[in-house]
Amino acid sequence: MSRYNHVPPQGPNNRPQQNSAPKMPSIGKTIAKVAVGALFIVIGLDDFRDFTFFMFCLVIGAALIAWGLIPYMQAKRNAEKEETERILSTPFPGQGEAEEDEAERLAKKYYNK
Repeated sequence: MSRYNHVPPQGPNNRPQQNSAPKMPSIGKTIAKVAVGALFIVIGLDDFRDFTFFMFCLVIGAALIAWGLIPYMQAKRNAEKEETERILSTPFPGQGEAEEDEAERLAKKYYNK
């Protein structure tokens, strides 16, 4: 009888990912979704006399545009946050020497003997 709750061994190909940020969606897919959404809206505007068809095309087009733009904008915002965090966590040149207090200087003086 096989074990159904068997945990696969850890390896380079099946390692669980930790702290994995969402990847930036490809530009091509984003452009394609927005273009198809805009096409739906244009087709709906072409036959404006039929209000049901117009609303259907408008909703589908807006949904496709949102599906293309929202993940792209979120990934871009996350990348900017990470870049800002990286810049803010980088120490200034000479910052460590000027901020050293008296106790640290004495500790270095006596530990280096």
